[in-house]
Amino acid sequence: QTCALRSGDGGGQIWRFDIGDISNTASWTGTIIFKGSGKIFYRPDVTFENDRGSGTYDMLFFGTGDREKPNDTSFVNTLYAIKDYDNDTNPPTPLPLTETNLVDVTQDFLQSNATQADKTNFLNSLRTKSGWYIRLNQSPGESQNPGEKCDGAAVVFGGVVYFTTFTPSTASGV
Repeated sequence: QTCALRSGDGGGQIWRFDIGDISNTASWTGTIIFKGSGKIFYRPDVTFENDRGSGTYDMLFFGTGDREKPNDTSFVNTLYAIKDYDNDTNPPTPLPLTETNLVDVTQDFLQSNATQADKTNFLNSLRTKSGWYIRLNQSPGESQNPGEKCDGAAVVFGGVVYFTTFTPSTASGV
């Protein structure tokens, strides 16, 4: 029986540690499964999924944000959902994953006036790619949130993922 633990680091990477026989620590392994940018301070939340084409996988939800510099507005942080085929010896995408393996859902394409065919293609990309991401501080129009960052662990409850974020005040003197 193997147990998989996941953890992020200050370099934007997600690690998977596979722990098997407690008396044989030499068999334990650590693998970088995702390389991004930004600091990951909080553990990912995990759901267990079944893809009819690629088998079972774990979906990891996490975000980036530098809690050591809460008022920094110079970095664009990201919310992520990535697929980890930890029980599959031949994952659909070689590790480590990067943003090029994910779908950018920042602009909420499914709520746009796109054609049904374009929306179907977009949904197929979500099924076949290794996850998705949302850029923070990318609000359209005049409601931008410079410096927005993920400031807590993602939580999945009732089939919905929740992220908490923080945006520094841009008021003068703060």
